[in-house]
Amino acid sequence: MLRRNEGRIDRNAAACGVFYARLWFAMLCTVLVAACGTPDESGPAAPPLRQLSALFCTAEPTPIAGIQGSGAQSPRPGTSVFIRGIVTWAVPGTGFYLEEILSDSDPQTSDALYVDSAPLSERFRAGDEVALAGNVAELGQQPHSLTALTQIEGYRRCAQDQPLPLHDVGLPLNTEQREALEGMRIQVRQDLAVTDVYSLVSNGRFGVSLEHPLRAPTEYRLPGPAAVAAAKRNRERRLNLVFPGSGGPQDIDAVGDRVFDLSGVLTQASGRYEVILESIAASDNPGGVPKLPQKAALRVVGFNLENYFNGDGAGGGFPGLRGARSLEAFQEQRRRLLAAVQQSAADVLALTELENDGFGPASAIQDLAAGLNSAGASNAWQAVVVEGYAASGPIRVGILYRADVVAPAAPAEVLTGPLFTELSRPPVAQLFTHRQSGEKLLIAVNHLKSKGRCPAGGPDADQSDGQGCWNQSRLDAAVRVHEWMSQLAQQYDVNKQLMLGDFNAYRLEDPITRLKALGWQDAVEVFSSSPYYSYNYRGELGSLDYAFFSPALTDRLAWAGVWHINSGYPEYPPGYPAGVFRSSDHDPVVVDIAFSDSQPNANP
Repeated sequence: MLRRNEGRIDRNAAACGVFYARLWFAMLCTVLVAACGTPDESGPAAPPLRQLSALFCTAEPTPIAGIQGSGAQSPRPGTSVFIRGIVTWAVPGTGFYLEEILSDSDPQTSDALYVDSAPLSERFRAGDEVALAGNVAELGQQPHSLTALTQIEGYRRCAQDQPLPLHDVGLPLNTEQREALEGMRIQVRQDLAVTDVYSLVSNGRFGVSLEHPLRAPTEYRLPGPAAVAAAKRNRERRLNLVFPGSGGPQDIDAVGDRVFDLSGVLTQASGRYEVILESIAASDNPGGVPKLPQKAALRVVGFNLENYFNGDGAGGGFPGLRGARSLEAFQEQRRRLLAAVQQSAADVLALTELENDGFGPASAIQDLAAGLNSAGASNAWQAVVVEGYAASGPIRVGILYRADVVAPAAPAEVLTGPLFTELSRPPVAQLFTHRQSGEKLLIAVNHLKSKGRCPAGGPDADQSDGQGCWNQSRLDAAVRVHEWMSQLAQQYDVNKQLMLGDFNAYRLEDPITRLKALGWQDAVEVFSSSPYYSYNYRGELGSLDYAFFSPALTDRLAWAGVWHINSGYPEYPPGYPAGVFRSSDHDPVVVDIAFSDSQPNANP
């Protein structure tokens, strides 16, 4: 939906001759500035530019719509032009946006552009009518560049306090419609939902979408044409916003908050269209930490730790290969994580994105166990030590458990092989005995290959079906893990199995549908109505973290769900008030198991 202001004046062919004659004279005046113009002596120290003659305030300018054109780039790059318009937004020290007073009334061409001039950005303010002479250029990499006026040859302020143009715009908007609004001041008055807050606190950027937060396409559409169409629909229903201040606008702090009215200038930055906010009307949803139900006999929680790296274990060694860039940032991450684990009331933790630095006293896993014990667990937390763990990358998986609730019933197992050397992380499995009931449970934690750093070809290349790259390796790894768990179940004569972790695949992607076809059930799916999610990637919510259980555990499963304390909140900088929120970028997956009241050493 796109509504442009009406009542603008069309230019006719007769005016063109006058325009070019005046333009020639104006450009001549720019060169002969001693005869036609004078330096601007008013205001702050003048930039190394010259004022244009007052004639420029009445001469027919080059139409900005003609400079913008109807395509992704200007049809006139490198051309010297003379333009005039109203300043709608200035970015001090950088440049400003100029919108033409009159339009060609063509909805396929923008009537505004960016002026790349740091000195003039300090001189002009919104509402100034100015005349400029300069050169047309595209800033940034094509095809996502910003049409601009650069190499300013002269300028003139013609008037002040002029009404600012404003155009009513509604989502959805496709790429061509957004390009036709580049640089223009727009207003959106629809009911919008906040869908992305990752960079809200750090640089004021966030995203909104029509009616509801967006969902990852393969979360609810099968890979292929249906998922590709859903991705396109998501792009058209989303609007990226940037708040020109610190911390973001008031009343917005999480995904799901509502926006009712916004205005600003639509621009292109970092390869995407976004609105520089001038005003916004919003309301946040009443917050508070989401409550978990009272736990059953055993609570198992899957935590993606977002690269828990503790340096050298003695306060130094920052930055490491991943994770916190300073000791202060690590302490902030650690405080939030410890608070989250404590409040979850977990008995067993299935961990991913843990630093791959062994199991010694200074290791990341022992550091986390020590932190939990110092917080009041009386040394109950212990780490599952895996002999011969062979992860080659900087991160691995791990298991922590409360020794007063469960006890290891056999040595820990690790799955190795080509699929788990450079791609997916070697999974770890531990057979536990529940102390109170005596029942045994085999718990495994996995972390399959992510979708980054795509190969150029082969079966793991992006097949353009919505599943991203490395899908074949994730699928092969999922099948191999299933075979391994079946072997362990037979080896230990145990049929109650729980498999958690980050599978890096949404609900309808091949690895997840194959595991279900092999008999595994998604615990969260059993207890939660769709949509549910554990991760937010670029404003699209989806499930990457799962808890799969074997059929024999069905009668013991009391509850399962995703604890939404991370993915819907922004990344906080060091020093931000601590709490359980945003201890990671993934939400924990919680599983409650109600074992029987049988005596210890009961059959599994």
